[in-house]
Amino acid sequence: MGVEEFDFAHAPEHERRGLYEVLAASEAEELREPPPYEAQVTGWQSPNDLGFGPARFAVAREGEQLVGYVSARVTEEAANDHIALVYLVVLPEFRRRGIGRALLRALPSLMPGRTVAECWNVYEGTAGEHFAAAQGLRVVTSMTRQRLDVTELPEIGEVPEGYELVTWTGRTPDEFAQACVDGLNAMADAPFGDTALDSAGYTVDRLRREESNVLNAGGDRWVVLALHGREIAGLTIVERGPGGPTTAEQLHTVVVPAHRGRGLGMVLKTRMLHELTGVEVIFTRTSSGNEHMLRVNHALGYRDLYTFLAVQAKFAGEIDIEELDFDGAAEPDLRALFDLQVAWWTRAVPSRELPAFSGWVRRRRTPEAGWGRPRFAVARENGRIVGYADGYLPTTGNAHLVVGTIVVDERWRGRGIGTALLRCALRSANRDTAEASWVPADGEGARWATSRGFTVVSSATLQELVLTDPLPEVGEVPSGYRLEHWTGRAPEDLLDAFVDALNATNDQPMGDSAIELVPLTREQVRQEEDDLSAAGVDVWVVLALHGDEAAGVTVMHRTLSRPSVGHQRHTAVVAEHRGQGLGRLVKAHMLHQLTGIETVETETNSTNEHMRRINHSLGFTDRLTTVDLSARVADLKL
Repeated sequence: MGVEEFDFAHAPEHERRGLYEVLAASEAEELREPPPYEAQVTGWQSPNDLGFGPARFAVAREGEQLVGYVSARVTEEAANDHIALVYLVVLPEFRRRGIGRALLRALPSLMPGRTVAECWNVYEGTAGEHFAAAQGLRVVTSMTRQRLDVTELPEIGEVPEGYELVTWTGRTPDEFAQACVDGLNAMADAPFGDTALDSAGYTVDRLRREESNVLNAGGDRWVVLALHGREIAGLTIVERGPGGPTTAEQLHTVVVPAHRGRGLGMVLKTRMLHELTGVEVIFTRTSSGNEHMLRVNHALGYRDLYTFLAVQAKFAGEIDIEELDFDGAAEPDLRALFDLQVAWWTRAVPSRELPAFSGWVRRRRTPEAGWGRPRFAVARENGRIVGYADGYLPTTGNAHLVVGTIVVDERWRGRGIGTALLRCALRSANRDTAEASWVPADGEGARWATSRGFTVVSSATLQELVLTDPLPEVGEVPSGYRLEHWTGRAPEDLLDAFVDALNATNDQPMGDSAIELVPLTREQVRQEEDDLSAAGVDVWVVLALHGDEAAGVTVMHRTLSRPSVGHQRHTAVVAEHRGQGLGRLVKAHMLHQLTGIETVETETNSTNEHMRRINHSLGFTDRLTTVDLSARVADLKL
């Protein structure tokens, strides 16, 4: 028995048929009907529905007979240029002879530069599942294959008020291309287990390439888009390949998080059935953990055919750790950093509004008062950024400290990348103490940090308020007090009182954090105002005064990265003026000053019960508990 690469494009007809017969015999063993020969050949030679290129092959021969093969598909798309999609099959009568293992050993030559291989065709309860387990391949997700015989079409039902459906066939109209991309990227929170495959990561260019792949091959593509005003709410896509004129594949169906719970998934898929022409059978694959979409499909008449697994193998790739100049970084590197942070946000707070790329970059280039701008170290595999560490190096009062975060693509975790980034960042910072903030409590990141030697020193609660009419009542201003408010730069005659009120935050509960809260000066406040203005950050301030003396303050920011979200920053009441209800008063007054804000977020120390109660009384809800961790650098396990 020998294994060799197989040039499908130039192979003679009898060799191609031999390859097909291996596939057909395996399918027949599991009582599944293989696709027709011509359709399968077209499929092997064409990109698949995820944009991965034509299949590359290595085959096993016994004499002149083809007895098994392994295929791999790769893509140059940045979101998935680390992974190959593979398929391995051996004729039943030739199994248990080491042929499958030999084909696996041939796999790296079919996927140059890729470090992850996933096979999405391992059928549950079959010899394939047992083989994968014996070779140490890891099951990363489970999918349910479903079929719909298109006979009587279901009623579409009413489109929810405020929404409209747009449909087309073929190429996406230019006016809807970005909306489609935004909708497809909302799949980032779909339940796909631990796969390394990035089903999001869409750009307009990627969308156009995927459309061209199917249309240029003679296939068809239908799209139904749901809009809420000008905003994408959801979409569904069906494709028909050139090899089967009556059979189609239901591809992506997604509803954007902010628009879920309104039945849009069912409306989209039902409307799609009325758009198709000449289609008699539709197949789809749905995550076995996506119970909601399985129910929607069953309601439409789909029936379950079988369950298949995705299994994964990782191949060693060299990881390079290096510092990154954020200001001079190329856009692909900045987007890689942004995508890592967005993926982290999406998993930590699933329905949180995600930032815009340009606003995020501009904000990261803006110094924080007393803290400066973050430095970055990145981890690369074959040039691709798969993790980063950022760190702030404060000056006055905190020159002993570096504060930052480490984020590693979940598909690359467990390979020491986080620890390598930590070593690099600490070596560059040359500080005595390291702290990490905004780490989800009881999550994987907190467990990793404590295993390196960090200790939890405080916790905070992320709270959120969705602004609806009527806004909370402001209430009466206590006798002897008055409120002043402004946007942007503080009036000169109120600057001293503003600085005094901000410094009242210095007695807030900080747990055992090594951060020292240093009093601000007039000059520092003016510098921060200038920096925020240069970064396009809107600032609202409400100041409580007792005569001309500072009594309390609250500050709200809005960044370009999330223009409908206000970030409630400092809220403080000067010690001698506490107990007058000023904290709630300034926060309620602030809500009436905001323009263009739909949601307000704030972080409150979890032990600050008084401020949490104030926020709850205003309508805030608790979204996430995070922890701050601290360690002496000399004590860390690196």
